[in-house]
Amino acid sequence: MNRDNYANIDGNVYLFTTKGQVYGKNRENVFSVNPKDITSFLYRNIDLMPTKIKTWLLLTLPTLNPAPELSEV
Repeated sequence: MNRDNYANIDGNVYLFTTKGQVYGKNRENVFSVNPKDITSFLYRNIDLMPTKIKTWLLLTLPTLNPAPELSEV
């Protein structure tokens, strides 16, 4: 997304892309939202999410301890 395309909008503009690729000059009224910040917010606030989003988050929750590999018998 290009910040320059939103420079003339009256009010604040928040740009969000899944890849986080925002270009153009920094503008007073145009802000970029980092995808990692959104993901972090979702996982920190799972209990606030609607049921379908909560289920998706729980299914994709990063694990801290990977499952041990099974040894061959």
